[in-house]
Amino acid sequence: MRTLVCVPITVLDPAQAISLAHEARAAGADIVELRVDGFFTGSGEEIEAIERLVRGLPLPCILTCRAASEGGLGEADDDARAELYARARAWGAPPAYVDAEYRHVAAHEGLREACCGGTERPALILSAHDFAGRPADLDRRLLKMRAEGGCRVLKVAFAARSPRDALAALDVLAERDRPTIALAMGEAGLLSRVLAPKFGGFLTFAALRAGEASAPGQPTIDDLLRVYRFRSVSAGTRVYGVMGDPVAHSLSPHFHNAAFSAAGLDSVYLPLPTPAFADDPEGSYASFKATLLALVHHPGLDFSGASVTLPHKESLVRLARAEGWGLDEASEHTGAANTVIVRAGGIEVINTDVRALARILSGVPGFGGDRGVPAGSRSAVIGAGGVARSAAYALARAGAHVTIYNRSVARAERLARDVAPHAPAGIEVRPLDESARFQGSIAVQCTSVGMEGAADGSPVPSLANWREHGTAVLETVYRPRETALLRMARRAGLPVIEGLAMFLEQASVQFEAWTGRTPERGACEAAVSSRLNAPT
Repeated sequence: MRTLVCVPITVLDPAQAISLAHEARAAGADIVELRVDGFFTGSGEEIEAIERLVRGLPLPCILTCRAASEGGLGEADDDARAELYARARAWGAPPAYVDAEYRHVAAHEGLREACCGGTERPALILSAHDFAGRPADLDRRLLKMRAEGGCRVLKVAFAARSPRDALAALDVLAERDRPTIALAMGEAGLLSRVLAPKFGGFLTFAALRAGEASAPGQPTIDDLLRVYRFRSVSAGTRVYGVMGDPVAHSLSPHFHNAAFSAAGLDSVYLPLPTPAFADDPEGSYASFKATLLALVHHPGLDFSGASVTLPHKESLVRLARAEGWGLDEASEHTGAANTVIVRAGGIEVINTDVRALARILSGVPGFGGDRGVPAGSRSAVIGAGGVARSAAYALARAGAHVTIYNRSVARAERLARDVAPHAPAGIEVRPLDESARFQGSIAVQCTSVGMEGAADGSPVPSLANWREHGTAVLETVYRPRETALLRMARRAGLPVIEGLAMFLEQASVQFEAWTGRTPERGACEAAVSSRLNAPT
């Protein structure tokens, strides 16, 4: 049986709920969940209104009056909920399912009798929710729930702190003894929602529109079906993703899923938010290490590769060295990498940023091209993180003198020492507040300043000096597409290279490394542009 797509509808007005159910069917839903806990207070008139609503739906439904203790919106007590579910069983057109919480069913005899009576419709979805995190006693809870009589479908949902919690939800599906729903809530739980078909999940939930989710982390039905190609996910689907903190802004899922679709490959690419801690580098490394190793070694996941972004690029090289994985030359020399390739013969880690930057630099007027870098060319790198390492190395290998500007001079000096053996024209370090004084051909902005969810503004306060020297500006931030630095550069009449160009180039190199194929750039760019232009 295929995994169903269920759209939850919060019922405040029954007529509006029917309209939303028709929208859900048109969007591709198989079933809807009527969340009546915000509507039902216990009156008989409300029960009659809910019966008319269920009868008028264009799709099968789950009737849910969620208890306040597990995220419900209303005030109906267990006696009232038991009355609603008992009456629903007697309707001429009853709902397909009712959802009741295990803790309440086990403690309230009337609710148990209303929900567990017989095998006819509605069937019981016995549920448990934990908004604090993955329960320490998850296995024990499941054993108790399975023993409850009348449970036709088992449902567990808990908050995910990292993708590892989502893997635990998938493990519940793999060990099911009946139709089962197991979901990790929150941004880190998306893995469990999209991959439910791969592990035999009964259904997954998707919001009709952004902002209308009934639980944290629900994708929209449009994203679920079109971006992640949910209907194509199968037991053999290979899994890829982007690891970083944050990754909600990432365009990588749109690029790579479009590329997989165009190539006819049974693969899916997902956001894999991996927590980092600005004041705890070792804690960040431990978080990254635990998450990547869990993904790589999960027995049923078919994890085949990852993009690694801020702030984990240096951690990836550290982990690769510790695990004995293969490292390409650029990763070895820069100490930073952004791509993991998982094959039967082993794991390889590469740096596609360097290759992408080299391609882009070759097209910068007066800097690259067939004649190479002019003697004496000077370049600037703003920042000293993983992307900055790649930029400094690419510029140095191209033959330019490199100046690194960073708030932490000590960190920039570590970068300069690593790249110096590969910088024949020289490399030096300056404080970030001196970046406006740069005099040279090209500057590459590699900090997170200007990125959605990061600090606003520009890391360079003035471009007057850059204007005098005609400095080309390459931005690596691509969301938003027009950063404060790019606006300043355009006003100054300087040549600019958007971060989107860098993103598309490095993503193409990643796809080639994973699949051995060239991505269909037209389809990928269309998918990326569609997301960039979508209303927020």
